[in-house]
Amino acid sequence: MAAATEDGLRPELSQLKQQQSDITKLLARLVDAQEQSNGLQKQHNELLVRLVERNDNNTSTEAGETSNRSLLDAQKRTNELLVKLVEHQDDQALDKITSRPPLDAGTRLTGTFELLEKILLHLDCEQIFWLQGVSHQFRTTIKNSLALQRALFLAPVPFDDSKSQDVVLNPFFQKDSVRRRLPIYFDHVSRRLAYIDRPYRTRLSVSSISHYGRDPRITLHFRSAGGNNTLDRFNTAAPVITAGSWRQMYLSQPPVGVDIEGLFSRRLAKSLSIDCILDAMTDP
Repeated sequence: MAAATEDGLRPELSQLKQQQSDITKLLARLVDAQEQSNGLQKQHNELLVRLVERNDNNTSTEAGETSNRSLLDAQKRTNELLVKLVEHQDDQALDKITSRPPLDAGTRLTGTFELLEKILLHLDCEQIFWLQGVSHQFRTTIKNSLALQRALFLAPVPFDDSKSQDVVLNPFFQKDSVRRRLPIYFDHVSRRLAYIDRPYRTRLSVSSISHYGRDPRITLHFRSAGGNNTLDRFNTAAPVITAGSWRQMYLSQPPVGVDIEGLFSRRLAKSLSIDCILDAMTDP
């Protein structure tokens, strides 16, 4: 009887192994595409900085558009691979990957959630944010997965004071294009920070974010955004970013304390989201 049962399961086991092999191959292609996209993103950013510093408008437009097209093509290939990986032919194939049929609806739903979560954790923050708009299933999985919320810096990783713990800075706020567009102004009348631009206020720029080793604090370096060099003028002209998920993000994982330096100094407690940090900085 046992031998007969085993013989009956062999086709299912063989099909399951094939499905797992397909998943492994697609994941490898996805990782390669993501690495290529990241490399192009770095080249694109370096090119923009060089072009702005040279202030060559004609060359800037042509070279910038070419770089941007290459970057978008790479990101499109990555996204297509991911969607193909998640769909993986059809729902029946997905059920066979996650568990042995027949299964009730609740068990199938749990298996699909766990598989999709595992796949998405291979991607970077920007890709995961973008995929929230692909489908309701993607959006629900990302919203309800604690692991994905932590990967997006939207949920805190617990900080263990009893042992050394590496601190990872949020890559979103490592970008000049983001840091220099935060809605922060210095009010020369009240001598404090503010959210809204006024004639007597100076727009501030986060010039850098620094962290050393396992130090449980991050330092935000501020300066006036109205500098004299071309790069400062370029970034000052860019509009500030206001609403968005970035306000709920943490500056690091695990969240740590924040020191403010530059035109003023302040020390903030740890475990604050960006929204809370901005509120704390603008308090008198």
